[in-house]
Amino acid sequence: MNQILNKSWIQMSISGLLIAGTLFSIFIPDWEFAHKTSEFTVHIMVGLLGLGLLFLSLDQRRLLFVSFACCAALCIFLKNASNENLLLPDINLEPKISIAHFNVSNFERGFEQLDEFIETYKPDLISLQEVTPDWGMYIKQSLNEAYPHQNIQVRIDPYGMAILSKHNLVKKDTFQYNKIPNLLTELQLGNRKILVLSSYLLPPLGEKSDIRSKEHLQLISKKIKKTRKPVISLGDFNMVYWRNEIREFRKESDLFNSRRDFTPLGFRIPHDHIFYSSKLECTNFKEHRDDASNHLGIFGTYQFKSSDTQNAVNAVIGLNEDELLPQHF
Repeated sequence: MNQILNKSWIQMSISGLLIAGTLFSIFIPDWEFAHKTSEFTVHIMVGLLGLGLLFLSLDQRRLLFVSFACCAALCIFLKNASNENLLLPDINLEPKISIAHFNVSNFERGFEQLDEFIETYKPDLISLQEVTPDWGMYIKQSLNEAYPHQNIQVRIDPYGMAILSKHNLVKKDTFQYNKIPNLLTELQLGNRKILVLSSYLLPPLGEKSDIRSKEHLQLISKKIKKTRKPVISLGDFNMVYWRNEIREFRKESDLFNSRRDFTPLGFRIPHDHIFYSSKLECTNFKEHRDDASNHLGIFGTYQFKSSDTQNAVNAVIGLNEDELLPQHF
């Protein structure tokens, strides 16, 4: 093996392939194959680490350096696309909210699994997607008391969704993209208000669906940019958070990612996300899995930034109260 790897043209070829693959994973071309490959960027990063260890055992220092450098580049890329905080923010005295998001089609045991989660975590707000008439009936019969404030769209197709809240809903609204509903809900948290947008994007299955996903994200971004209220944007986006479309959406909407990292279990990559605006802080985030480690949904806790923190942020970006945009949809 070493005799082959010691040849300079072999080393140059392997190094070129590793660097090209890394650049391909970071600067994702607008090709269907590239989009499918981007799903496994974390796996590619782990593979590069494994190759580096292999080259270490073979005393191939040049290839070792290239493998580890490519692995580090993907680490930085993925970290920049996730929550960049190395430590979770300290709990303050500002209003807080815990949020759970599920696509009910993930529940093999149906209503029972959601009941178990609610009993354990008692979230303040639950977002459900693919809400069918059966689930609509379950919500009415079983969750009305615990979650009396609701914004629901029951459908027989995959586009049914619901927002269930313990807090009062100041406003309930729906906007559509190509007949796909998006729930826009305003909550009252003490003396504060917060907007929650629940969206379901079609899975990108070709060039046309990629265009539709971009247009859908642009519509959501326009809604977010019309308000200065704190915003939570969540749902099944049906793409990984390091995709160009998601990163561009977050940049345009000035949103942060709740996920701090991602540990792959097999080849099923979660496509559900919770993004939040700069007036909020994510104090906890976790994926909820069943006993077989199947992904069921996500759960996060959020708080308003303390007054001192928010004033410092405003000073950095040069805002004062007179410069804030009107608070409307």
